[in-house]
Amino acid sequence: MKMSVMALERIEHQTDDFGQKLEGLVAQLMQDMASQNLYGKNVDGYGVIRHMELLISKRLGLRVEIHTTAHTAAILPFYSNRNHIFLNDMIRGQVDIQAQTRLLSMMDKQKGEVNLANATVSGIFSQYNHPLYLNFSRMIRQFEMTAPEITAVMLHELGHAFAACYYSDRTDRTNQVLAAVFRKFTDHNSKDSVEYIYRELSKLSDTVKKEDVDQMVNGPRVVAGLLWFRMVVQVVRNQMSHDKYNETAFEEVADAFASRFGYGKHIALALDRLHLNTPMKSAGMLALCRIVDAMALAVSAGVILSLLAGGGYVMALVLALWNLTIVSLNTEDNLDYTYDELKDRYIRLRSDAVTFLKEPSLPKEAVRETLENIYTLDGVIKETARYKSIYTHIGNFIFSSGKATVSAIEAQKTMEKLASNDLFINAAEFKTLK
Repeated sequence: MKMSVMALERIEHQTDDFGQKLEGLVAQLMQDMASQNLYGKNVDGYGVIRHMELLISKRLGLRVEIHTTAHTAAILPFYSNRNHIFLNDMIRGQVDIQAQTRLLSMMDKQKGEVNLANATVSGIFSQYNHPLYLNFSRMIRQFEMTAPEITAVMLHELGHAFAACYYSDRTDRTNQVLAAVFRKFTDHNSKDSVEYIYRELSKLSDTVKKEDVDQMVNGPRVVAGLLWFRMVVQVVRNQMSHDKYNETAFEEVADAFASRFGYGKHIALALDRLHLNTPMKSAGMLALCRIVDAMALAVSAGVILSLLAGGGYVMALVLALWNLTIVSLNTEDNLDYTYDELKDRYIRLRSDAVTFLKEPSLPKEAVRETLENIYTLDGVIKETARYKSIYTHIGNFIFSSGKATVSAIEAQKTMEKLASNDLFINAAEFKTLK
């Protein structure tokens, strides 16, 4: 698959009026929904909706079909192979060998292009019609979002679609090698299958064992199938590091996509509305969650002590083991990291805005607007709390795996802060005074 990409892993900052045009259509739809009382109704295919779909296709190369009555906001990206890096481990590679072969052979013949400089896709990436779910009624009535905030949400979802296309490059070389290997694997007339397969797979992973390859080629079909599946998952994973913090990558690049079209501030404000009654945004809810956590722990400890005092050692042991299991399941390495903590998500948006300020040729107006966005994000960050269960804190303290994960995450956060420290903001502020 041909890829036209730059070294950076995300689109450049865009300076065209795509975001403003999209926002204008959103504002028009909001006006029509209010005047015609379309709230809660199916507006799929409505005139303004069709204009949105055409605008997105013309500007980004992404075909979308907007659905307005289901999820608040979601998109089904084009996963160009079953082992795509943004697929959850539980479903990655879950196909039989025949289907896997069919997919790999298709990838041999398909071409697509991703351009990070212009934020466009073409070829096979423009042929897939992405289902884009946007429940405008819910965003307007329930979450009270403004037109810029809804536009930011749309750009975020489009960022998912764009990233899925771009990151197929992560497994492109893998696809080609695995396709060739499997053809050799099924060619029973070849005498050098073991050596060839071992040599090719070694290009992708230094953990490939020759005895495993021999089992695949000469062993029972069941064993061969299991080994092949394991090999596929292993070599694909080796194309990109998968530490805990990187599990947030899909959401982070989607946020960055919105930010680089000038809607970083608005995606943060939209997220604020979506999390309005959560512990991160509500002091009352935060206090309640902490009280409930403490009470649950105190009650468990009290029951265990009572059982011990009454001679119920077996039940006390069972309850203690139950609590230990809960603690171990809540350590940092076992938490769902599909999304960052909300505060960290905002900090990453701020970092992306700071990165924009590093461009020395930015006009004063662009610098001034970016600084205003950063000041808004600073306010949002200040009003956002962190919350983790007391079981997570205990687990991270007593289990080495949780402790190691916390250290790794904090190290990466530190590197991100160093890359976008406030010196760039100070320099930009000075530039606007000249």
